[in-house]
Amino acid sequence: MSGHSFTFEAFETQLTHVLQRLYDPSLHSAELVFQVLGLDIQDRLDALQTAIIQAIEDLRPADYVPKTARGWRMYGILYYRFVSNLPQEEVAERVWITPRHLRREQSNAIHLLALKLWAQAKLPVPPEPESEAGGSEAAVSSDAAGPGEETTSAGQPSVETLPAAGSQPAAPPTTNPEKQLKDDLLALHESAPGVISNVSQVIKSVLSLAERIPGGEKLQVASVQVPAPLNAALHPSALRQVLWMVLHQAINQDAGSKVAIVGGVEGKMAYIELQFSPPVAFDVQRLQTITEILDVQGGTMTHSTEKAQAVMRIELLNVNRKILVVEDNPDIVHLYQRYLVGTQYHLAHQVGGQGLFERIAEVQPDAIVLDIMLPDVDGWDLLTRLLEHPATRAIPVIVSSVVSDPDLAMALGAAVCLSKPVQRPEFIRALDQATGQA
Repeated sequence: MSGHSFTFEAFETQLTHVLQRLYDPSLHSAELVFQVLGLDIQDRLDALQTAIIQAIEDLRPADYVPKTARGWRMYGILYYRFVSNLPQEEVAERVWITPRHLRREQSNAIHLLALKLWAQAKLPVPPEPESEAGGSEAAVSSDAAGPGEETTSAGQPSVETLPAAGSQPAAPPTTNPEKQLKDDLLALHESAPGVISNVSQVIKSVLSLAERIPGGEKLQVASVQVPAPLNAALHPSALRQVLWMVLHQAINQDAGSKVAIVGGVEGKMAYIELQFSPPVAFDVQRLQTITEILDVQGGTMTHSTEKAQAVMRIELLNVNRKILVVEDNPDIVHLYQRYLVGTQYHLAHQVGGQGLFERIAEVQPDAIVLDIMLPDVDGWDLLTRLLEHPATRAIPVIVSSVVSDPDLAMALGAAVCLSKPVQRPEFIRALDQATGQA
């Protein structure tokens, strides 16, 4: 591929985004991955999915390679995490490492896959950061090794044994702080899908931080006008980091700026505007980092500078629909959480029927997803009570169970009846239908 204008780092970032949403039909912003894989941007997403899965499968070590080799770990992480779509805790158990260690190894595995795809596209091999021992991590792709094998400097396959029980993982390699920040926030997003931000609370915490650092008192907060509640589709830690990066930039410039913060909703998007006067200058690298953080959840950032004012505008999906899932299986709850990423819906959870009405009063959901096979109460009886009680009869109930009896569910007043296992499109359609959004 000649004449490309993008960097390996940009491709690796976008590949990470694609892997995390591999089965999401709303997957977007994958132009670089399409190009490197040699696919036309008009190709169907299933062509992209097939190519990614095949590339992961190509990393599978040969059967004669010891199962303790690092190549098996890299392959296992990619296969279990993204192809099989297993939770992080289960992936860590299958590849014999701790969940904390998995975060770093997942980043390494994605890097290995990115290098493979980059090389297949006949693009110039990017320089690798030197390890603490002075070697290069690129050794895992040596031509002398079999698929997934590592090599020593002499070209012989090497074996990295798994850490012994109770041992501490090796120190992470030195890396670019901006890239490490992005990787950490991506891992946070993966480990806690569906977690959203209360914008007012996040802004309040960031302004409190700004007051405590040297020079922070020079930044004057002219006003904060954000409606409550305003919920945005981004983890609070990620949104807090984005806002902190912007405010810290203003504080470091020592311009004695005033900032007015305005929030609201336009269409399906929640927005936050930070208006600085006199204007401050934004670092290009920092703006790129902010853009990539927001892109994880389909958010955007724009900025403009005039003579008297600089404006930073952040837009994220407005999450304004609460869904209470009554379900005793945590794996199904986690699956539903992943389904709701990138939608206007936010999930709250109730394990069983005991205390359900108190939980409903607390959450005030727009709809309830009810499992019939609950450990503590009869689901059909609970459905009847929900649709007869004055406080809950107006809340639509979606029955979702392996015991599928749509005739009975609809006769008792359910809005929709789903049969497990439920796929994402039908789950979202059911929510839209129940809440009148279809």
